[in-house]
Amino acid sequence: MIARAFRYELPENIGEAVQMLAAGDGPPCTVTLAGGTVAVAEMTAGRRRPALVLDLRRAGLGEIRREQGRIVIGACATYSMLLACDLVASALPLLASLAGAITGGAQIRNRGTVGGSACHANPASDVPAALVALDATLRCTSAAGTREIPAHAFFPGAFTTALAPGELLAEIVLEPQQGRWGYAKFKLAESSWPIVTAAYVESGAGARLSLGGATATPLRLTLAAEDGEAEIAQQVAGAIDAPWSDVLADGEFRRSIAPVMARRAYRQQRDTPEAV
Repeated sequence: MIARAFRYELPENIGEAVQMLAAGDGPPCTVTLAGGTVAVAEMTAGRRRPALVLDLRRAGLGEIRREQGRIVIGACATYSMLLACDLVASALPLLASLAGAITGGAQIRNRGTVGGSACHANPASDVPAALVALDATLRCTSAAGTREIPAHAFFPGAFTTALAPGELLAEIVLEPQQGRWGYAKFKLAESSWPIVTAAYVESGAGARLSLGGATATPLRLTLAAEDGEAEIAQQVAGAIDAPWSDVLADGEFRRSIAPVMARRAYRQQRDTPEAV
């Protein structure tokens, strides 16, 4: 039960949504709901007490489509929608794999959204590091217009994004994957947030590796074609200057796990079919 009163708005399109957001007082006075799997729980616990709740479920942000060769995923597309989409399965298999193994089972897959997870920006979430590995672009909209932010610049800190006041994440734009890929994560229990995630994606003559949970922002590495397990693990260990800590694991534990997850993601790519 949410004990505190608030104003609830259900915009019918993105234009209405940004106008309502512009008229609000901004965070923490405004909460924007995509799936609501985190925000509603925090409101129920009294950790968030907004004056305005802006529910985007009718704003037309659940579409998955092709756009000039790229894949566009609406910010309110759920994990279940990703799993049901043949386009995602063939062109973005890493994202499909992530959606199928998201913590929380069917109820989170049916309500949780990739866009909502990106905006929550929990370092240990599956989504931020995967979007960085996939070199995604986040398309953001406000009453002033639209701008695109590269995924590696969208997450400046833990639970922090590059969204400006009055701005909403509308869509996530991705190039189809080319070549092999791997995704691995370590959790203390099936129902817990991941401790460290690792996403490996072939790119040109080399590969991109991104780790979540090891540091406050996704750790991004560019790998050469000749880099093997040992080289990759060494690069990961050397790149972690300030490991991230939370109630689930301290920084030193995360630092020790990160090279292991990188190795596992690299090994997995040898057994996955190439993206088409």
